[in-house]
Amino acid sequence: MTRRAGAALVREPKRIQRLPHFRGLPVPSTLVVEDGVPDFTTPDHDKVAEHVRRGLCHLCGERLRREVGFVGGVVSMNTGMFRDGPMHLECARYAFFACPFVDGQKTTYRRLREDRVIAHRQATPHRPEHMGIWVCDWSTTLGSGPRMQFIAGPAIRVEWDCELWRRFGDG
Repeated sequence: MTRRAGAALVREPKRIQRLPHFRGLPVPSTLVVEDGVPDFTTPDHDKVAEHVRRGLCHLCGERLRREVGFVGGVVSMNTGMFRDGPMHLECARYAFFACPFVDGQKTTYRRLREDRVIAHRQATPHRPEHMGIWVCDWSTTLGSGPRMQFIAGPAIRVEWDCELWRRFGDG
């Protein structure tokens, strides 16, 4: 499947094509899904813990290889701490273009349901001005359940939004 993302047509990697889809978007393997409807703002903490334990990609759910990517804003790029877990680089790059929030089509956070646990307060209710992918070869976690954070190993490189659009955004 090809999805329009900003100015680019982005082809889903095969491992993402295997995921269930909802309204044209792949449903990440760690989300809360109730009655067949995914909540794109809420991770299922049991699924997240299982992905950490088994070394699985937090988007497609398949086993991770050596290099992994974390998607985040400037604060995450400065600290190496992320709210969302590690992904295959191709999954992280796909999310970068296909996720309406990450690719900039959506610039504010959706109001969360009151019955959902808010794991982390965001520094701002708006999308960071710049986002990137932190590439590393290991990570660890801090905390558990709704307070879990991911601490990335030293960056092998950071792929910033402008570089990603230049390299991969032409379809």
